[in-house]
Amino acid sequence: VIMYGSVKVHLRNQAYVLTLNPGDHFGEAAIFGNDLCHVGPGVEADYIAESYVMCLTLNQDRFNEVVTEYGGELQTQISDMRERFSEIKDLHNRLCLNEELLH
Repeated sequence: VIMYGSVKVHLRNQAYVLTLNPGDHFGEAAIFGNDLCHVGPGVEADYIAESYVMCLTLNQDRFNEVVTEYGGELQTQISDMRERFSEIKDLHNRLCLNEELLH
């Protein structure tokens, strides 16, 4: 979570996409073990600080501890989110494959 400052998001070595500001977050897809991000499933992006930036972070181990600590309902929601991320990534990959076949 960005606490202070702003971060520009660029497609990898390409165009500017958006700016993240205090209260916005990024990197959560890594917690779920996939490469989804703000700009789309499977799309690599660079996050570049525009100035001094302070973020609150949560690593994988602590995230797992929190999920375990708060149990049942949270674990169900996390499992559902992981499944949705996986479905979106699969759909994106199929669409990209279809687009490649058209060219």
